Amino acid sequence: PLAIAQAAVFMRETGLSPEEYLREVERNWGETFARDPIGNSAVMQPLRLALELIFRRIPGADPTAGQLLNVAAFFDPQGIDEDLLLAACTYGSGSRLRALAGNPAGLRRHIEELVKYEILSERNHVLAASDLVMDAARDRLDPEEFATFARIAISAIDRTFHVDNQKVDSR
Repeated sequence: PLAIAQAAVFMRETGLSPEEYLREVERNWGETFARDPIGNSAVMQPLRLALELIFRRIPGADPTAGQLLNVAAFFDPQGIDEDLLLAACTYGSGSRLRALAGNPAGLRRHIEELVKYEILSERNHVLAASDLVMDAARDRLDPEEFATFARIAISAIDRTFHVDNQKVDSR
């Protein structure tokens, strides 16, 4: 069902017919599964393909939303607070994220792109995603991207939830 929903979202947002969508799937099949052996199971293939098409589309439509997705993939998928994403932006040096540091309205515009493609859902400024979606988002990163976005996410978590170990009373 998630694969069908993601395919429907992609067709809605791109204006592709089902026939055009299937041609797009055929064009991307080999490349997607050549680098993603985990997604080769018959159950996962339709979802991985649907997500791959969306993941390729987002950076073209909104490169900053693509980078936000890459960072969000390292947070708890059921509770991604916008303040945590905003904190992550301060660590995105050399990336599009850095331009969003201290700019909640700008961040919101890019989050809306991810919500539009139903990669993220939202409720009261807390974002959520399927574990499968976030696994797929992480899995498609090359090792250098993986390390970069993991570092940004860890820095944001540390900044947001920092505990001063020097002031902890151990009684």
